[in-house]
Amino acid sequence: MKTLVAGLGALGGRLAAAFLLRGLPLRGFQRPGATLENLRNRGLRYRDGEGTLRTFALEVREDPEALGADPADLVLLTVKATQTRGAAESIARFLKEDGLVLSLQNGLGNGEVLGEILGPRRVALGTCTYGAHRDAEGTVLWGGEGQIRFGPLREGRDLREVEGTLQAAGLDARVAPDLPRTLWEKVLLNATVNPVSALLGCPNETLLAHPASLRLMRNLLREGLAAARAEGIPLEEEPLWERILSVLRATASNRTSMLQDREAGKRTETDALGGALLERGQRHGLDLPATEALHLLLSALDGRQERKD
Repeated sequence: MKTLVAGLGALGGRLAAAFLLRGLPLRGFQRPGATLENLRNRGLRYRDGEGTLRTFALEVREDPEALGADPADLVLLTVKATQTRGAAESIARFLKEDGLVLSLQNGLGNGEVLGEILGPRRVALGTCTYGAHRDAEGTVLWGGEGQIRFGPLREGRDLREVEGTLQAAGLDARVAPDLPRTLWEKVLLNATVNPVSALLGCPNETLLAHPASLRLMRNLLREGLAAARAEGIPLEEEPLWERILSVLRATASNRTSMLQDREAGKRTETDALGGALLERGQRHGLDLPATEALHLLLSALDGRQERKD
C-alpha cells in the first residue's frame, strides 16, 4: 500500500520511523512551519529506547495538489483534534477513491468530521498508545512501547491489508472486534491522564509517585466512566484503572501530548477530551465536577496563550 503519515509531530514521527527502520516506503504531509523546515533541512531524527540516534530521509510535502499526482492508499492521521477539518480537506485531494484514512487522534468527534468530508467508507478510527515526544531540536524521542487497535467507521470494510501493512512496520496493530468500546477506553485513558500531566507539568512516572495525582486521576476516570455508560458503553472501572497504570509504567519517561502542547505554547485538545465528556454528560444530566474543573483551567490557559499569539 502507498502509505502516508499526515502530521509529523511526535507520534507521527514515531510511526514514520517504524516504517523507515524496516525499509518500507513512506511519504509525509506536514503543514508549513518549524516541523516542516526541520524535516527538510535535517531529515527525520529519531532516538530509540536504547539511545541510538538515527536520521532518515523522508519525502514530505505541504501541497496536497502535489501529492494528488500520486495518491495514497492509506493515510495515517496524527494531527491534533483541533486540526481535523483542515487536514481532512487536504487529504481529500490526495487520497485514492478507494483509499483509507486511519485516524489515530485523541478525543471524540474526529470520525464524524472525517466521514462528512471524505465519506464514511474511506475512514477508519483507531487508538495508539505508543509513547513519543520531541526535544527542543525537533528530534523524536522514544517514550515507551504500545499498541494500535482500529476498525472501520462504517461496518463492512475489510482492513486486513491495513493490519498487515502496520505489522510489517513492526507495530503491534490489530483490527479491534469492538471499536466503540476500544475508542472509549482510549478517550478515558487520555481524559484521565493528559489534563493532570499538563497542569502539573510532569512526565508519566511522576503521576504514579504521588497519592494526590493518583486520586485526582481516579476521580476523572469515574466521571468519564459515568459518561461512557450513559452513552451505552458498559466499561468496568478496575480493569481500566489497571490498564491506565500499566500504560503509565510502560511510558514512564513520556510527556503526554497535552503537556507537550502546553510546553510549546500551543492550544490543547481539552475540547475533544474533557469538553466532549462534559457535553455527553450534560445530555444525560450527569455532574462531572473534576472533569469540568480541569477543562476550565486548560481552556483558560488556552485562551491566555491565544491572546499572547
